[in-house]
Amino acid sequence: MPRPSRTVTVVVGLIVITALVVTWRFCRSVDDGPAQPPEGFSTDRAILDSPDIDLELIEVRGTVNPGYTDWACIFACSEERGCRAETRVRISFVSNGDDDTLTLVGRLDAGHGEKMRVGRMQRPPVAVDRIKKVTVEVTAPYTPDAPRPTPMQ
Repeated sequence: MPRPSRTVTVVVGLIVITALVVTWRFCRSVDDGPAQPPEGFSTDRAILDSPDIDLELIEVRGTVNPGYTDWACIFACSEERGCRAETRVRISFVSNGDDDTLTLVGRLDAGHGEKMRVGRMQRPPVAVDRIKKVTVEVTAPYTPDAPRPTPMQ
């Protein structure tokens, strides 16, 4: 059987090397540089309106992530007998120069001076320029270990 010529071997070798280079160039992952940390916001200077329960606003904070904004309101209980209630928390804020509102629903259950958190995720994400006001409304009393009614459909 005759041996392939040196020219054929070189041509085949160049084709293989070219195929590997092209595959590597087009299949490698694109490096966008280091990942940017999510944009966050935080304030302890918003107006608190809580006529039904005595609270102190410690902080409203959040993180704007790709796809959602994560919100949290941190309160301290100022009620002598403790803070136990189902609540609706409305956050009035400014986003890109426009007024906006977000509603959080949560249970407060803490003794005097203890901290509590109410939070949620919001989709789509929003930029937060400034928090204007936090309004806390008690929607129902909360008694630990009390049975909760099942909602009717």
